[in-house]
Amino acid sequence: MQILLRRICPVLAAASLLTPLSLISPAAFAQQAGEIKTTPASDKEVATYRLLAVEYFCLAREVEVEYPKAIGIAATVMSRVINIRHGGYVAAAGKKKITPQQLYGNSTFQILGISLKACPESIPADAKTKIENEIKKANKKLNN
Repeated sequence: MQILLRRICPVLAAASLLTPLSLISPAAFAQQAGEIKTTPASDKEVATYRLLAVEYFCLAREVEVEYPKAIGIAATVMSRVINIRHGGYVAAAGKKKITPQQLYGNSTFQILGISLKACPESIPADAKTKIENEIKKANKKLNN
C-alpha cells in the first residue's frame, strides 16, 4: 500500500496543480501554451504522448478507476494533445488531417495495445480478447 501511495501522491499533486487548466477551453489553452504547431506530430512526439497516456491508464486502474473511465480519459488526453498542439496532423498520416474521432479511436487502440504488456491486469478479459483480435487484424493488413 505504501508503494502505491508513493507512486500516486506525485500524480495527484500534479493533477491538483493542473485542475485550473480544465476550466480553460482547448483553444485558450493552446494560445497560452504557444501557437498551434503547423508541423505534424513526429513519431517521437506521438510515442511520448502515448507512453504518458499508458502510464495514466495503468495508474488509474491501480487505484480502481473503472475501466471505461480510465481508458476514455487516457485516450481523450492523448488525442486532444495531438489536436491542440499539432492541429490534428501526425507525420505517419502525411498531409491528411486526422479528425478528433479518428484520433480518439487510434489513441484508444494504441494505449490498449501497449497496456497489454505494461499492465495486463488492468484490462478486463473481454476487452483483452477484443484488442488482441484487433491487433492480429492490423498485423495481417500490414503484412498483405
